[in-house]
Amino acid sequence: HTVSPNAGYTQADVTSFAAILTGWSVDMKADEPGFTFRDNAHEPGEKTLMGQAFPEGLDGGIQALQFLGTHPATYRHIATQLVTPFISDTPAAADIAHITSILHDTQGNLGAASVALGSLPSVDQPSAGKFRSPMDYATAVMRALALGNTPDQALTDPHSPARTLLGAFSSLGQPRWTAPLPNGWSDLASDWSSPADLLARADWSWRLSAHAHTIDPLDIAHATLGPALRTATFNAMRTAGSRQDALTLLFSSPEFQRR
Repeated sequence: HTVSPNAGYTQADVTSFAAILTGWSVDMKADEPGFTFRDNAHEPGEKTLMGQAFPEGLDGGIQALQFLGTHPATYRHIATQLVTPFISDTPAAADIAHITSILHDTQGNLGAASVALGSLPSVDQPSAGKFRSPMDYATAVMRALALGNTPDQALTDPHSPARTLLGAFSSLGQPRWTAPLPNGWSDLASDWSSPADLLARADWSWRLSAHAHTIDPLDIAHATLGPALRTATFNAMRTAGSRQDALTLLFSSPEFQRR
């Protein structure tokens, strides 16, 4: 999981690493409960992991973890895992290489790597911006409309904005705490952008926009999208038949579908 399958490890490496970690355990009855190494449960002898030899005992396991944690494949895997969800479904090789180099030079400093994401060349591309998942989308719409719980509103109130948001997660296809796989929900556009998905978003935003009685839709458009607001969207909103229709056009626009 650390180096990812792209590192080219084999089943023999998996077996060898398991042998390296024999004896590693937890003692919850100790004066200081936590990790303990049980020498009598450790498989003796030198082991080889991905071409690297490690001695027996606790030190061998620590060395193996250090080896895997600083492996070039680990830095590349983490870089890919950062760039893909924050920058692009199909990240540029140069972007991954840049973040990989940051991780390598800082010995895995995730803070430095995260800051470096904002300086990637692809961030400023016209097509930049990840497609919003249902959770992202519903949250963005409610923020745009300034819909949030007041201090005296309980989360159990079925008419509270919090409940409205949770309902949106379900109706748009991403119910809370129900990810189908252990690694969570997909963040790829192809999994959230079918015609049915987009129609559901338009329907939901239309119903929600009916409660916006005083706000100016064009003000909301400029505040939420800024320079990303397309002329076509602006003109369609400006000539819409009602405030509700104008807001629905905003929340259904291609640019609002992206972060």
